[in-house]
Amino acid sequence: MTIGTILLGIAVFLIVAAIVYRPFLEPRYRSEIGSRRQALLDQKEAVLEEIHLLDFDHETGKVPDRHYASQRVTLIREAAELLRELDAHGLNLPAANPADAQDDAIEAAIRRLRRRPDPQPANGNGPAPLPVAEAVAEAAEASPRQPLPAPAREAAPIAGAFCPQCGNGHDAGDKFCAFCGTQLS
Repeated sequence: MTIGTILLGIAVFLIVAAIVYRPFLEPRYRSEIGSRRQALLDQKEAVLEEIHLLDFDHETGKVPDRHYASQRVTLIREAAELLRELDAHGLNLPAANPADAQDDAIEAAIRRLRRRPDPQPANGNGPAPLPVAEAVAEAAEASPRQPLPAPAREAAPIAGAFCPQCGNGHDAGDKFCAFCGTQLS
């Protein structure tokens, strides 16, 4: 054996050892709360999957009615208990989604508009109505601005381009109606 072969063997051994022992050497990044939350979420997903499979087995006739009802009640109780435990510890919080925050701000502005008193009281005095555009702008300022996704295709048809058979709009270059299949002239 040459010295090069021995050094190559030692290098391969050290690389394999580092890969094998790496999990034991790394510090734990997850806190105990995070791991408890993840364990409960995994259990919840497993129970929900069991309910789904039980429903499927019942629909296909593998599980008779008398067993299905009792098993489904047991699984639903187990899922409810897991949700209660997640809620009790404050662990059932969804991940933050910026689009959801923007939607929530808009919904809050709409709720405020609906709770306002009648804008035109009988005596003619009272607060002026808040225009919808101002309410949406107010809601947009309350949440972080995220660009809205662009539509994949223009929704509005070209003026005058309607199917003579079904009346649905179509694009100018279409030869057939996408809804009913009628040939367009």
